[in-house]
Amino acid sequence: MSMPESRPLHIAIIGSGSGAFAAATRAVESGARVTLIEESETLGGTCVNTGCVPSKIALRAAQLAQQQRAHPFDGLAKHEAVIDRERIRAQQAARVAELRQVKYQAVLDGNASITLRRGRASFQEARSLRIDKPDGTAESLCADRVLIATGARAAIPAIPGLAETPFWTSEEAVFAGQTPAHLLIVGAGFVALEQAQAFARLGSRVTVLARGAVLSRMDPELGAGLAAALREEGIRVLEKLRVEGIEHDAEGFTVRTASESLKGDRLLVATGRTPHTGGLGLERAGVATDARGAIQVDDRLRTSAAGIYATGDCTDLPQLVYVAAAGGTRAAINMTGGNARLDLSAMPAVMARPIAGSSCENSVLRARIVTRLPNRAKACASSTATTLAPITVSRSGMDSLASASVEVQNGVRSRPGIGGIAGLAPVAIRQRSKATAHSPPS
Repeated sequence: MSMPESRPLHIAIIGSGSGAFAAATRAVESGARVTLIEESETLGGTCVNTGCVPSKIALRAAQLAQQQRAHPFDGLAKHEAVIDRERIRAQQAARVAELRQVKYQAVLDGNASITLRRGRASFQEARSLRIDKPDGTAESLCADRVLIATGARAAIPAIPGLAETPFWTSEEAVFAGQTPAHLLIVGAGFVALEQAQAFARLGSRVTVLARGAVLSRMDPELGAGLAAALREEGIRVLEKLRVEGIEHDAEGFTVRTASESLKGDRLLVATGRTPHTGGLGLERAGVATDARGAIQVDDRLRTSAAGIYATGDCTDLPQLVYVAAAGGTRAAINMTGGNARLDLSAMPAVMARPIAGSSCENSVLRARIVTRLPNRAKACASSTATTLAPITVSRSGMDSLASASVEVQNGVRSRPGIGGIAGLAPVAIRQRSKATAHSPPS
């Protein structure tokens, strides 16, 4: 009499971004059966859909527009670029759709061990999920292991009047099919700055309003240099001010500060991102979060609840796509019986930035590289190596932090990356110890 075959391990993954897919593909390689649960109509995470890919396309278009009006060659006539924002937007959307098909849908189509369920998942108890489907019905799902990879959403500050206005977050701004006459930006992190420069180079007047200094939570010295470069391009950068209120009427937006009121026809709020963990019922599963709502994980991606793991921007890990993917792979290894650690003792943090101005941009692009030796936080405070150099970032693969390699060369060239766009602009890079890596720049 033959013995019955053992049932494959069943892993439920909430989310469908880079961390989710990295975990799903690795888990099925180990013989597991995977159910992906996605509440959005769109597969994929921030990087491909609304972040890295479309924003770098916009930055590249803006850079080329700027080079037509400002370059160092006497024999080439300078002129204003002819800009069609709607066609740029269409090109962004086409590239995003292409990458979404290749990186996500094709994986599902080619792997019978991964099943997609559409709906919003929430815990009923540990490893027992309710899925509220788009048609109004619900189903229950029990799994041997659960991975939470729900990502993050734009953080909206509590500014009086803001919620009643049609403001943009970066997700709307990056696909803008129009050129605002005057764009007001609340925020001074890397997302705010890349949007500021892109919109300015594509024809908008731009004002940046910073509560503190530019890049104060990432690298203040780098922020000072960037602020100067942006001002050189005509962008107004206001630092150390508090927005007291926001209004909107038929003429546009009014942003009130203690010193003045600023008017613009569009407002972008880019003040960081917050973990997308609300409504998951984490308390019913015993999953602990921090004050921001970020799921707390250890270096094996385990949460406080047995059998439940998490990775990516919904956790207290750094909000970086390669961290999410590396975490997803390691979580899958551990969920299927292995023992893998996520080592963030030496982690590159990358900020794409086509630094501009006659003093900064010639035939090559430049970036500031701040390197801190791992596990030497105190020593680094007094001995930080700093240099200026052209740089290319190469990311070959989504399953290892080691694949996020950095090459310093004589020029900048484009190379394939996680989002298909890399090397289009200089980047600011620092290696951060895990002790300092848990506060993502805003």
